[in-house]
Amino acid sequence: MARLVSLDQKDTVAVALQPTRRAHPDHAGPDHADPRTRLVSVHLPIAVHPRLGEQSFDLVLHGLLARKRTLSRQIVVPSSVSQRELTDLVAQIAATGGALDKELLEALDTRDWRGFEIWVLGRFQAAGWHVSETPRSGDGGVDLIARHPAGGRSVVIQMKHRAMGSGTVGESAVREVADAPQRYQRSHPWLANSILLAVTNGIFDLAARTLAAQRGVRLADRIAIIGLEGVARELFGTDQKPRSGLKELDSRIEAIELKIRALITLTLGDDPNRLPYHINQKVDERLASAAKKNVTLNLREYRRLPRKLEFFDLRELADSIVNKSLWPEFQALFVNKETFLGKFDQLSELRNGIRHSRTIDAIVHMEGEAGILWFENVLRKEE
Repeated sequence: MARLVSLDQKDTVAVALQPTRRAHPDHAGPDHADPRTRLVSVHLPIAVHPRLGEQSFDLVLHGLLARKRTLSRQIVVPSSVSQRELTDLVAQIAATGGALDKELLEALDTRDWRGFEIWVLGRFQAAGWHVSETPRSGDGGVDLIARHPAGGRSVVIQMKHRAMGSGTVGESAVREVADAPQRYQRSHPWLANSILLAVTNGIFDLAARTLAAQRGVRLADRIAIIGLEGVARELFGTDQKPRSGLKELDSRIEAIELKIRALITLTLGDDPNRLPYHINQKVDERLASAAKKNVTLNLREYRRLPRKLEFFDLRELADSIVNKSLWPEFQALFVNKETFLGKFDQLSELRNGIRHSRTIDAIVHMEGEAGILWFENVLRKEE
């Protein structure tokens, strides 16, 4: 069990209590400050792991923040956390494992890319997966394909080896594996609903982590790679079959989207110029891009609001409704803006999970269905 300690005196924060104001007994003039001032120190408790000691997470994080505070006193505007500092923090955390973990990391660091690939392959085979390698050239952003023996969802894996474990991995690796199912859709249609995984013995940078969160790609870098076999077993044991009723829920969400489009068209009088400017501009750019790819697309048809709304995503429809200038026209139906946005978030999270073939847990499923019921009941008033 971790123990709690207080920081050294040099790390405490001295605070001068505000002096009280009271009338001087001998003068009727302005109040005089009470000359008694006390300095107090605020001690911040920190959890220290009994085995890790100085490498405990709290102490490592405190060291980073202490350096930031020092820098902030030396310049006018404190700098934000940099990629280098994030890398240092992750490296320190990764180094806090036991001797066996450090030996494994050192072994992986000294291997070449082929040896690293064989090691990852072995972890998935040990977990029960049927693993195959892709061609050396033209792999379409995939190095390994792990197939579930029971016919469940497969895992497509992209690997990036860093010599001696140094250096970061950027968003290109995440983008490659995220786009892989589409590139393989003709030759390997069964990869359409795959689990996406990017693995490295280095560190994924901030851009890669952000894109992975957006595209539903799982990451295993220097911190998590020690437990890669456990990750493979977890994926193997996950409920591989789609939850019953998801297809029906997706159809109901699509019906709600169509009703919201019709509601906006009716409320705004088929006038696209009443939509928020920044959303209108974004959709116009999307239409222009689509027209370049499809010469048969007639942009004149999309000047009308019903057609233009076809290029709105769910979030843009919601943002249009809660826009400051338009909300009064929708308030009578949806009543409360916060409730509307909360139910919309439930709807959107379920929809994204279904469309991107992500694992949907019971909470997301139930909250999403609650959002569907709420919208169905509210929109029924307009029928």
